[in-house]
Amino acid sequence: MKLEKIINGYMMIALFLLFIMGRLLDYALTMDFWGSVFSSSTFYHLVALSTYIACMINMKRRGIIDSYW
Repeated sequence: MKLEKIINGYMMIALFLLFIMGRLLDYALTMDFWGSVFSSSTFYHLVALSTYIACMINMKRRGIIDSYW
């Protein structure tokens, strides 16, 4: 199985949707908007997403994957 089939833009979109759904669930359970936006969980998710995007860009530059999609 090619690496490109596993690590691509579609997986990034799926992770981003999970992030958004998690924040909405956190807000729905706590009813504290700013508490859910500025929580440590949000920070960890944003760090994970930015690391994933940086790895994808690095792999594209090195020629490991052909495209993001």
